[in-house]
Amino acid sequence: MQEQFTSKPGLQSLKTLAKSGGLAGMLSITSYLTIAFTSLPDPIVFFLAMAFPILGIVFLFALMEYIHFYNPSYANRLGFVFGSLAFTICAAFLSAQLAVQVGVHIENTQVATQEARFVKESIRLIDMGMDVAWDMFIGTYLVLLLISSRRLKELRFWGFALGILGIALMILNTITFPNPPAESGLFDLGPFIAIGLFALAGQTFRLGLLRE
Repeated sequence: MQEQFTSKPGLQSLKTLAKSGGLAGMLSITSYLTIAFTSLPDPIVFFLAMAFPILGIVFLFALMEYIHFYNPSYANRLGFVFGSLAFTICAAFLSAQLAVQVGVHIENTQVATQEARFVKESIRLIDMGMDVAWDMFIGTYLVLLLISSRRLKELRFWGFALGILGIALMILNTITFPNPPAESGLFDLGPFIAIGLFALAGQTFRLGLLRE
């Protein structure tokens, strides 16, 4: 692998992309964990909610390019498609979810409280359905990551671990549809996948720093 690092053209560009993408990935997951486990003003929550998928796509692109440089495959290219679609769905459902939470007021005096609550819960079914779609697409990406990274020793462990989590995520979402597993009282794999992706982003950043 060290010989490959110094002999292939475009190596310096790849290293720069790996560092940038790895940093974007770590910032993406940090945004997700921040909004998941803290209470912040609505504008900040929205900004972080959008930063999560936008920076996530940047990370997936850098990782795709790194894998393609050393082990080109259709699984790698297809994985980026599924991952980008997953983050796009994620941006849409988070935006819809926040809009409902901020914009629909239960205590509106023109509507009975029980009716307003019913309307709000009904609208939330839309973003919960999109949440399930996000899980299915990101789960597919993780499985394709497992396949595309299996021949790269520096990524093989993370690809395998995240691929297994991706399979479990899709199974749980199929069982609990139309509600996400977390809304159905089952085990929430989201934080574990987030930590795994953060570690993978850190590994990608480290690979960009490698020297002979």
